[in-house]
Amino acid sequence: MLAPMAPHFATELWSKFQSCPNRLGTPVMWDKSVLEQTWPELDEDYPLDIIVK
Repeated sequence: MLAPMAPHFATELWSKFQSCPNRLGTPVMWDKSVLEQTWPELDEDYPLDIIVK
């Protein structure tokens, strides 16, 4: 989510995340750069109550 606004900073962060030994997250393509990752998908059926006061 940071890559479009700060691509150089996001790339540096991503390179550090890639070097971590215990990585979680199966939808993440660890062999690709941060700029080649997919965007999160929205679950339209998620039951979320919105309360506006």
